Amino acid sequence: LAADLRACLEGRFPSATLSVAESVPPVAPLIVAESADRRFVAISLVGGGVVVLDSATGAQLAVIRGDGTPVGRLTFEADGRLVIGRSGGRVEYIAVLAPS
Repeated sequence: LAADLRACLEGRFPSATLSVAESVPPVAPLIVAESADRRFVAISLVGGGVVVLDSATGAQLAVIRGDGTPVGRLTFEADGRLVIGRSGGRVEYIAVLAPS
């Protein structure tokens, strides 16, 4: 236990988890986009989904389901549409509507 604690403090993996850590596949990066007017925030999810939140309240405005294809790029167009670029080149345009 002391050796594992020392390893963690030194930024290394504990010996008991070394074999597990080496076998874990890399995780898709977290991608975040903010609309130009700062009203919306879009966050990519591991399975290729995207969540759109209201910046002021944190309310969930939209959930775009993923198909397992990782999100490579998120951005908002000037007209407010969310652009989702997926690995493999597919691009989706999603209209985001503010709650009334």
